[in-house]
Amino acid sequence: MDESNFSNVIQKCPSVHNEKIKKVTDFCLHQKYTFVPDPYYGGEAGFQLVLDILEDAANGFFAQYSKSK
Repeated sequence: MDESNFSNVIQKCPSVHNEKIKKVTDFCLHQKYTFVPDPYYGGEAGFQLVLDILEDAANGFFAQYSKSK
């Protein structure tokens, strides 16, 4: 989600739970992105970049989640 969507979610969420709202990129271990770019305008390379970001974030999410269990 982009900054606008993220801000809307934060505003609608009870403030005591705001710290629970995360962007998928917050879980990235290697990629340095604060959002997932729209791959539509980047051609094949744009789709590959999105895939790389999401795979990195998924690995980070599962690494963090498995530590908490």
